[in-house]
Amino acid sequence: MGELRRVLGILREDEDEADRRLSPQPGIDDLDALLTRVRAAGLAVTYDTRGTLGALGSGVQLAVYRIVQEALTNTLKHAGRDAGTEVAVTTEGGTVRIRVTDTGTPPGAHAPATLQGAADEPGHGLIGIRQRAALYGGTVTIGPSEDRPGWTVDVQLDAATDPVHPAADGSAP
Repeated sequence: MGELRRVLGILREDEDEADRRLSPQPGIDDLDALLTRVRAAGLAVTYDTRGTLGALGSGVQLAVYRIVQEALTNTLKHAGRDAGTEVAVTTEGGTVRIRVTDTGTPPGAHAPATLQGAADEPGHGLIGIRQRAALYGGTVTIGPSEDRPGWTVDVQLDAATDPVHPAADGSAP
């Protein structure tokens, strides 16, 4: 569990505010490095892309990166390192689709402590995924896979629009 916490810490690196402002934000090209770190943590991940992802705006690319990052973090946290994971990012006709599926905890494998009732702090990852999708007029489907064990995070973004900013009172549009 200690190693898993360290990996999760790497995935959610907490940089101080000055470093964050000076560092370029991650994008599509940074997904390979993210997947390498996740694989080093023991999670089997396949990755498939289709379309011209490099032509997406930097904001959309950041949203894609963060959605994939959170979905993989959730897989590690809830399904464990023995789960298999597929990441697919496609773009077509102004729409970007991010689909991350996992196989769940394999039979006979130990579920991570969070599934055994030891979760001491609630996560905000699914909320963040939904908020990022909302910025780009997107849709989000998250839940157990219908045809097999495991979970699916399926997000579609409208890459052709500018991000939608929340109203001044904090409510969503």
